[in-house]
Amino acid sequence: RGLSVVSPRSFCPSCRAQISWRDNVPVLSWLFLRGRCRMCGLRVSPRYPLVETAVALLFGALYFKFGLSLGFAVFAPFVWMLVVVAAIDIEHRIIPDEFSLGAVVVGAALSFVNPFFLAFAVWHTRLLFSLVGASSGLALGFAVAWLGEKIFRKESLGGGDVKLLAASGAYMGAAGAVWTLLLASFVGSVVSLALIAAKKIGRSDYVPFGPFLAVGALMYIFLF
Repeated sequence: RGLSVVSPRSFCPSCRAQISWRDNVPVLSWLFLRGRCRMCGLRVSPRYPLVETAVALLFGALYFKFGLSLGFAVFAPFVWMLVVVAAIDIEHRIIPDEFSLGAVVVGAALSFVNPFFLAFAVWHTRLLFSLVGASSGLALGFAVAWLGEKIFRKESLGGGDVKLLAASGAYMGAAGAVWTLLLASFVGSVVSLALIAAKKIGRSDYVPFGPFLAVGALMYIFLF
């Protein structure tokens, strides 16, 4: 929407009143106010507490996997980014470059303490592994997009999806990018078929792929 997340402070989109800190506590404020603005009574989407709860649960899962370690610090921003990207893609059908390409930069910068790359003894080898992973994710995404367009005569993988694969590679290596795509394709197929069977969507309807890529990346982090 072109709005800053820094200034002005959070405000109600209806009455434009600034939201005080006590009404901006994740999950709890929404429950206390019964999902409405304190000033004008506008109903606040449950998307907000759902996203906040998802991030909290994933941070808890990271703690159980890595403990309070550098691994937790490395993957916390990536996990947060995946949730945000999924929510944005569902609503706006776009994955902003600030998140996907930003994650490539952050993933490469943190590669020397990334637990996925600790098998490599020297930091510059870890950085190289991260950069190769990002390049592999990018190449894989472009190849799938090109083949999909040739076979199905329509866009099968958007530019934002391709860059998100690159971010997965930067954080988890080339194998992580490949598994992210495979897992996302499997989950996406199951969900899409279920929605078609329930007559919620048609066979030709567009379904954003970013959320499934986010799920695929999360599955790889926690299952591999």
